[in-house]
Order: sequence, then structure tokens, then C-alpha cells
Amino acid sequence: MPVSLRLRVLPGRFAVARLPAGAGRPRGAAPDAGIPSFAISTFDTDTLLIPAANLARALEVLRAAGHAIES
Repeated sequence: MPVSLRLRVLPGRFAVARLPAGAGRPRGAAPDAGIPSFAISTFDTDTLLIPAANLARALEVLRAAGHAIES
């Protein structure tokens, strides 16, 4: 199910995508496309860390999967 992701690019090596807890599938979209990522889940928010070098490709994959990206 497509969800809205809040994106923040950190200075340095990672971009952070935040999404509602339990959204789940966006966390799999990047790895399914061969893009490394690290997921952190909390009570109300899931966070996806994506290496900055892979950000453009990750955004392309997430948008193609129907997810809205907010920055």
C-alpha cells in the first residue's frame, strides 16, 4: 500500500525517510531494487536510512512503487 514518506537528507552519508509505523512495504522497496538501507522501527514511526550515494535511485524506486515523497 503506497504511503507518504518524509525525506530529510543528513549532512554526510545518509538520507532519512520517515513513514507511519507499520507501513512496512517502503522499507522493502529499496532492498528489493538492490539499494542498501537500514530500517529502524519505533512505536509510531519507522525510519529508513539510505546511503546518500544511492538517494536518487531510491527515490526513483519509491516513486515508481507509488509512494509520495515529502521533503
